[in-house]
Amino acid sequence: MQALLADLFPWVAVFALADGVAQLGRGHLLLVAAWGRFAARRAGLHLLPVGPLAEVVAAHDLPFLASPRRAWFPDPRRRAELAVFEEGDLEPVALDGLAAAREGKKVTSGERLLVAAPAPAWAERLRDDLAALAAHPEGARAAAWGARCAGRGDLAAARELRRRQRPFLLPLRVLATATFAGTFGLWPLAAYAPTDAPVGAGALLAALGALVLAEVLLVFAMLRACGEPRGAAARTALHLLAFPVAAVHPLLHASRSVYRRFDAPVLAALLLPAPEFHALAAREIRRARFSRDATDAELAPEWARRESLLASLVEATGGKLAGVLAPAPAPGAAGWCPLCAASFREGPERCPDCGVPLERVGKVTAA
Repeated sequence: MQALLADLFPWVAVFALADGVAQLGRGHLLLVAAWGRFAARRAGLHLLPVGPLAEVVAAHDLPFLASPRRAWFPDPRRRAELAVFEEGDLEPVALDGLAAAREGKKVTSGERLLVAAPAPAWAERLRDDLAALAAHPEGARAAAWGARCAGRGDLAAARELRRRQRPFLLPLRVLATATFAGTFGLWPLAAYAPTDAPVGAGALLAALGALVLAEVLLVFAMLRACGEPRGAAARTALHLLAFPVAAVHPLLHASRSVYRRFDAPVLAALLLPAPEFHALAAREIRRARFSRDATDAELAPEWARRESLLASLVEATGGKLAGVLAPAPAPGAAGWCPLCAASFREGPERCPDCGVPLERVGKVTAA
């Protein structure tokens, strides 16, 4: 048994670390907490925190835009975020006759890839959105889509869901901490210094197995309390049993798709500290305004709806829209980018990264 533990431990350590690697595509948003404070992670390769207190919530921001006749899709294979959406960045697909289907994390129509989601559950939600759009006649789509978006933008409902989840978070973190300590504290002792280990190899494996089983049951109960269907809750919980390394950080997986019924800005408002959310909201409001001017007029109501949602979320999180949108250049700057907030001295007229015109703030003062 000791030899088995010695052989397995390096693989356990590698798999636990690899479990935190995330490759995010365009529109994918992960809200990540290592010690209870969330931060946003966008497109790119990330190493997520893999400690026992880590929690991750996934979202898909602007997976598509809708109009009464068509759904407009960014390139699903694109990896980088778009600073501003322009007409050529969105491909329209007629809603009449659209038959959306889910294949893992992908939403397809026939042979055509429409959306690549951050998780299978998110792909299922997006498929349902497209199916609901296509099911209504053209004349009724705007009203039906508006009602659906109102539900997706309900911050009070998202807070209520978080309230239902919260009683399970501390027990799960306690169990995860015990599992983490047993795996990376007692396991190496039992494997490489058995005479110094307080428990034998067999007892250690039995204790870790009991901890994993307790986590499985608690994750299932949490997901059911959060309204997840029994089958979906069982699949997520049993992932910890099939891949027990994940039990050292169960909330890296268990929370990931729980909030998929809400739009990404709502999740950012729910989980991010207010200053970070207000900075994100200011950028996204300006992004919506630039994109509205650069895309088809058919999409103007969608951009207006997004701007209105963000503005209402700013107010709901204790901010004032005028203050959030106020210029914030560095001292001595001649201009600043309203999207990335970079400051510039005299010279450039546009941000080299975002491509948008700089906002001027007067003459450069002496350095």
